[in-house]
Amino acid sequence: MIVRYIFLQLISLIILTEAFSQREDYNWLLGSCNPLSDSTWSRIHWIFNDQDVYLEKREYKVDHKMQYTNSSISNKNGQLLFYTNGLSIFNRKYEPMPNGDGLNPGKYANSNKDYGYDLEGGAIILPWPGHPGKYFVFHLTTDNIPFVWYSLDLFTTLVDMSLDNGLGDVVYKNKSVHHDSLVNGSLSACRHANGRDWWIPCFYYSGRKCLMFLLDPGGVKLHHIQSIPFHFEPSGNGQAQFSPDGSKYSFFHRNSASYREFFLADFDRCNGRFSNPEYHTVNKFELVGVGFSPNSNFLYMATAAELYQMDLTEPNPFENRLRIDSIDGFESFPLFPSYFSFMQLAPDGKIYINNGRSPDRISTINKPDLKGKACEVLQHNIHITSNATLPNFPFFRLGALQNSSCDTLNKLPVADWTYIPDNTDNYKIKFSDQSNYEISEWQWDFGDLNSVSDTSSLKNPEYIFPGDGIYEVCLIVKNPSGADTLCKSINITHVSAEDIAEANARIKIWPNPSNGQITIQFPKNILIDKSFLSIQDINGKPVYTDRAILDSRKTLTLDLKPGVYFVIVNNYAGSKYYSRLVVLE
Repeated sequence: MIVRYIFLQLISLIILTEAFSQREDYNWLLGSCNPLSDSTWSRIHWIFNDQDVYLEKREYKVDHKMQYTNSSISNKNGQLLFYTNGLSIFNRKYEPMPNGDGLNPGKYANSNKDYGYDLEGGAIILPWPGHPGKYFVFHLTTDNIPFVWYSLDLFTTLVDMSLDNGLGDVVYKNKSVHHDSLVNGSLSACRHANGRDWWIPCFYYSGRKCLMFLLDPGGVKLHHIQSIPFHFEPSGNGQAQFSPDGSKYSFFHRNSASYREFFLADFDRCNGRFSNPEYHTVNKFELVGVGFSPNSNFLYMATAAELYQMDLTEPNPFENRLRIDSIDGFESFPLFPSYFSFMQLAPDGKIYINNGRSPDRISTINKPDLKGKACEVLQHNIHITSNATLPNFPFFRLGALQNSSCDTLNKLPVADWTYIPDNTDNYKIKFSDQSNYEISEWQWDFGDLNSVSDTSSLKNPEYIFPGDGIYEVCLIVKNPSGADTLCKSINITHVSAEDIAEANARIKIWPNPSNGQITIQFPKNILIDKSFLSIQDINGKPVYTDRAILDSRKTLTLDLKPGVYFVIVNNYAGSKYYSRLVVLE
């Protein structure tokens, strides 16, 4: 259960929390469609968490025909909100949203209705800055004149998650942001250097210029058009990605001229402009993909049969690229070899690679921050039923460009953290701070009610818990602008259903941390009129007592020094209930 410090109720901090919740890409909807078979064939739902990933196979009452267009969005806790296949918007129950069908209307959508929209990078979902719970779906059409394929419209569809009892509803759909000829597919986005807004580039279908769109609290607008000294072939599509640090952009697509085009440039997150662009061609007309390493030092390029790594810290990365792997001849089916194709950096730090013509396999780059073969490519190592492509995400973990001229927003801190067990001791937990905005002070409380030394001021501490149980761990972070707190309940080794029920029966306090005014919710199973309340400091000294609890909820205004306190309810039936209260300055 996540408890947020009361200042999160302020609009400015809500916006920042929305921007840096960092778990928007935790749900991957995979699969493909076989219209000659059951329409629910091969639906896969991957769910990442802070430690690992696990698979859920959804093969019933699921009708998301998933072809190449694929994007999803999760909330700040990593729970699925909705996703799209380019034809419809689906809620977290895998059902079409009200008014959510009929995306990208036209002949091409009609021809794709049995499969899902067939356009690589055809959609991307972004939170609307300053409007919590509202999301823009950017999606491109596919249109053609003889021998030329392009996107005639960049559409937006607006989703409001406050509607339909929290399942979301489509406010409007297919609103054209730009009605002209654009390069087909390959949508991408990068967070503005202010840490709130989004840049969305689209190239004109014959090249020579880039249209840069900006999503800010006012909505979507064409910010500027930048001249590009290269001509792109209008037909074909591929993949585009920004580096995790936002300093680089790469675009790689195939075209009808029997070669592939590669574009790499520096990117300025303040003004949304490219610099130092370079353009190269690669022989053959085959599958393509690009992906950046988490540290932004390496760019990976897939050319179907080969996988290359470019070191972006050295001169001429394209000319000096390393071939780190070649396909090994594996075939899922006769004449369907496993190729390297579209890539996506995942929350676990690995790069996942779609295998093109081997649809039941996915490859990975397990250590993409390492140079050469040390990056550890594993071909077709993940077996699923079938898959057409991977979801298209921006890098949500990118914050403001600190100390830059355009970092003009209020920089109140936003607390976040993860944890992993030690390899040698299940009770030893390693905590990792993931907070944002120039954190200068950390205060951890590990929720061990049997210890008065279960705190730490380290950024990334370790703590040995006394045994199995559910512990509420809190992190308070501070910077010169203020403080923020994030609490989570963590499960240490195996905990029984009875233990979980007991943990859920604990006293609930909010806000926690507090400045002194709190509301206490007592467990339902205590005898209200036969219980008394005590609040003690860490030395066991009572600072408040009440021997006449008359209701299941009590609001108090306390004059307490900053610190950690224990809230205890003793029941005359012999039960005792604990909770912990953190008081801030």
